[in-house]
Amino acid sequence: MGRENNKPDVEMLRGDADPGALRNFSVRLPADLYQELAGLRDRTGESMNKLIGDAVAVFVDRPDLALTSAPSDINARIAQDAVRQSPAAIGPIKGIAKHASNRGQMALASVLYAAAARLIREKDGSETASMELARSAMAAEQSRYFELAVALYEEALQLNPNNLEAANRLGQRLHHLAASHGDDIERYRRAADQLARVTFVDNHAKLFHGWSALYVARAEGDPYAEERAVAEIEEALKAWAFSQRADDQRRSWLRHVQRLVRAGLGARAEALIEFANSNARWSPIEPADLAPSGEPADSAIEPSA
Repeated sequence: MGRENNKPDVEMLRGDADPGALRNFSVRLPADLYQELAGLRDRTGESMNKLIGDAVAVFVDRPDLALTSAPSDINARIAQDAVRQSPAAIGPIKGIAKHASNRGQMALASVLYAAAARLIREKDGSETASMELARSAMAAEQSRYFELAVALYEEALQLNPNNLEAANRLGQRLHHLAASHGDDIERYRRAADQLARVTFVDNHAKLFHGWSALYVARAEGDPYAEERAVAEIEEALKAWAFSQRADDQRRSWLRHVQRLVRAGLGARAEALIEFANSNARWSPIEPADLAPSGEPADSAIEPSA
């Protein structure tokens, strides 16, 4: 007979903990429930942390403990350390930023992370500060603050133009924003400029560079540049499909092939499907799969690799 486990799942807050102090724990949700929660997040603009916290507060019949009613101010002692105009303030500022992020205040958190990066630059140099800003941009993206993420990536590159991760993520984000805003050519152009620097190391960078370059070439009436862009898209999609085992990748890959069809490149799309059916290990793709799915070719949460 197994022993009873009396250990609590979550460490209890100390009696002297600050009011509104937050604790972290992992929650595993069924995929369908997660999608419902993500949809609610998108509709309300609230963070998942806040939605779950509020729901738990209602469940335990303590609505007064919901994140919406938790004390909004920070510990005065931490604030005192954070206002120092020296590198000693870096830790306190980042701590306050993390507190804001946990409360779903990502815009405020990003401003604070940027302030910390200025002090990091003085202490450890521009490269380290650039990495800090890029990490802040990734957090903003995860919270769907896409325009804010763009600004943070751009500042990261101002500090260190050789930050290729920032260039890659900025380029891919600009591409996705261009696609979701009626094919914004200027954003495609900026995306292509950034992604051209990293196509040699990242296949998704090559794919989205090809798409960005295609729209720019068509806008400029340059058939040679258009053909180069299509060839780049084909090369990236073949590399993606080659020996691919995961069926969850099949759907994302197919969206790009459907996008080729919508771009008037049906013959190229059919050739790619023939290649994938011969070389990928996912379920075979049928001609009917080329029919538009009703999904955007590039969603706001298109993954980078």
